[in-house]
Amino acid sequence: MPLHPSTRSWEISRRQVNIVKVIGKGAFSQVAKATVNGMRGSQDNLTVAVKMLKANAPSSDKKDLRSELDVMKKLKPHPHVIKLLGCVTETEPLLVLIEYVPYGDLLGYLRKSRGLNDTYFKDPDMKPQTNLSNTIHE
Repeated sequence: MPLHPSTRSWEISRRQVNIVKVIGKGAFSQVAKATVNGMRGSQDNLTVAVKMLKANAPSSDKKDLRSELDVMKKLKPHPHVIKLLGCVTETEPLLVLIEYVPYGDLLGYLRKSRGLNDTYFKDPDMKPQTNLSNTIHE
């Protein structure tokens, strides 16, 4: 069972993180698919999403990403909230390692499943497979 976030060390060595490809871009940050080797003593590579600033981001955006990281460190695990897995804060650039969700965020998933353009999640290898409908069940 994982330790409570307040007693857990979140720092990961940058050498353990291998960025595979950028899969999403927002206003101040981007998200990449990555693998982390040796996370928490495991021999396996773990697929994660890495949130990081864009190259031209102002210092205020770095402060915002750090604040987001601080909030995530305080959250207790919940099955419907993306989990923080670790971070790289001791060297630049700041990396926030979160649970990898193959189909992106819910809004993007719903847009793609309806054939609409998703402006954030851009992983061409992932195509939504859904049985979601707009039918209301009583």
